Amino acid sequence: MTEKVFWGIGRSAQYSPNSIERDAAILERVAVRLQAAGHKVQTCNEDQWPPAAFDAKHCAAVFSMARHPEVLRALNVLAQQEVRVVNVPAALLENDRGRQTLRFQQAGVPQPESLLCETQAAPEVVDAALRRLGLPLWVKRPDACAQSAADVSFAADVATLCRCLSDFSQRGIPRALLMAHCEGDVVKFYGVGGTGFFHVVHPTSPGGFSKYGLEVHNGPSHGYAFDAEALQAAAEQASQTTGIAVYGGDAIVRPDGRFAIIDFNDWPSFSACVDAAATAIAQLLTAS
Repeated sequence: MTEKVFWGIGRSAQYSPNSIERDAAILERVAVRLQAAGHKVQTCNEDQWPPAAFDAKHCAAVFSMARHPEVLRALNVLAQQEVRVVNVPAALLENDRGRQTLRFQQAGVPQPESLLCETQAAPEVVDAALRRLGLPLWVKRPDACAQSAADVSFAADVATLCRCLSDFSQRGIPRALLMAHCEGDVVKFYGVGGTGFFHVVHPTSPGGFSKYGLEVHNGPSHGYAFDAEALQAAAEQASQTTGIAVYGGDAIVRPDGRFAIIDFNDWPSFSACVDAAATAIAQLLTAS
């Protein structure tokens, strides 16, 4: 009988801004964990998917960091043929930042007040958004994950907001997600749904990592106390709402300990906890 193979798919460089080596490291560690447990593993990059050696009939599971829509659609076909894929490709296809924000609102996941705005909106529409959200605020690309620093901007005044909207429009991005700014400590969290694994770190602490350095707008960490179990519960709720099992994100902890999730992503680099995360992901993949 042909031995079944776990296939790992690495992330294309265009979806790993400032994180190519970190993203490669977590995929490699998961592969090592699976091999140490006696499993056969093959890996490739999403730019080369599917490789000639791939055989769906003899695939134990696919663990994928892929984000290209065409690759996700191909993986979704496999998933419909009962090949297990983590993260579930349909969840990634259906959860861009804009849709995700709306789903979090409906599910009660704590997040700052947010709204979608046309990038060519009339001045009165922009004024209405400002009355609702106030300044400063964040301008985020809603149709895809951030691929460059220009996809997430801090707008401290009306001129900057209008400039950000104009930039999005010129880049062919028809809508922007506007998110109210929250004062407080930025914390990064990482989790693997269903395994109990959850890790929290301040980006400015040892082992912390900031992709674009935007945490500067919240200043240095004050070490505000918060309920880590409550944050884990909120993150797990976000995971279940989106269907994204391997996840990471950012939250703001306010001075009174209340928190709001400001970002939630599929399969981060886990750079602050790569070994423990790899163990948890391997556990998820091999669970019956």
